[in-house]
Amino acid sequence: MFRSFATAAIAATALFGVATTAKATIYNVTSAGLYHYGKVDLAGSVNGTPFNRSEFAGAIVLKGTTAGGQAFSVITYCFDILHSINVGFKQQANVNYIFSSQPVTNDLTGSGGTGNALSIIQIERMSGLANLGAWMMTSNASNLSARMSAIQAAIGSVEYNLAASNFTVPNALGFYNDFMARNFTGASTRVLVSSNAQGQLIGNIQGLGIGSVPEPENWALMIIGFGLIGVARRRQRPAAATIAA
Repeated sequence: MFRSFATAAIAATALFGVATTAKATIYNVTSAGLYHYGKVDLAGSVNGTPFNRSEFAGAIVLKGTTAGGQAFSVITYCFDILHSINVGFKQQANVNYIFSSQPVTNDLTGSGGTGNALSIIQIERMSGLANLGAWMMTSNASNLSARMSAIQAAIGSVEYNLAASNFTVPNALGFYNDFMARNFTGASTRVLVSSNAQGQLIGNIQGLGIGSVPEPENWALMIIGFGLIGVARRRQRPAAATIAA
């Protein structure tokens, strides 16, 4: 089942490429599902207000048709953990959401979703994490529940500087630490924004970052970079252990 979603998501990459034009594309979402997820505690502060709660973290698959009647299926991640959206758990639930595609510019916090401006580094890291998560889903990577919950938690950490702990999925903390250490220079994506997501207060906006699948040569370069990071870490560990002793 997951592979069929992955194949559709790859096919949708060209569709979402069209959304990069000035005119926003309207997406009528008829089903939404949360896949490969776990719970995680996120703590810190948002706009000076203490934040400490347990969240379901994972990849959200949206399906439906554009205003032009073109079918789509795409992998997304919450780009605003302060808001909520009704989805099926490990299955597609029937919904009626209307999303528009927009560039990632702010954290969507607050009524109306005007939010606080994100830095270029934040935008690149959040975009890179969403793209990496989509690639893992489409590649049917191992430990997907751990990886997807770690991806979503890392996006929240980058966006609001929150600390993640108490992952319910084994190995998720290790993936989270790895993802948080990565840089995604130049990464970009768009966010699907809805003002009518079920479970939302009137006037609030739900933002979901699109996980697009880059061209193979771009991923090859990125994966090589990740491999070099891993090698550097392995070489550093013995020295760090010696110092600690």
